[in-house]
Amino acid sequence: GNAWDGSGGGPVAETAADGRASVDPTALVAALRRGSDRARDQAGAALRRLGPRAATAVPALRDAISDPREAVRAEVERALAAILTAPKW
Repeated sequence: GNAWDGSGGGPVAETAADGRASVDPTALVAALRRGSDRARDQAGAALRRLGPRAATAVPALRDAISDPREAVRAEVERALAAILTAPKW
């Protein structure tokens, strides 16, 4: 298990060449689709922080717009905005 499903661990992070931790959006997408309320909130926030690096999560984020929890929907909207409107250098 991992933090995204509420069982305690977290997605594997590796250090990228620029020294920043790199998180696999796949684990966050799984949490967004099947996690607890808290895990879905956290997954949306993490995807927002990843910005364009989470572009592969856009289909799952679009699906999550209809999440029954308002806090999740709000995070999903912010994540989509961060991913889709970030400058592309």
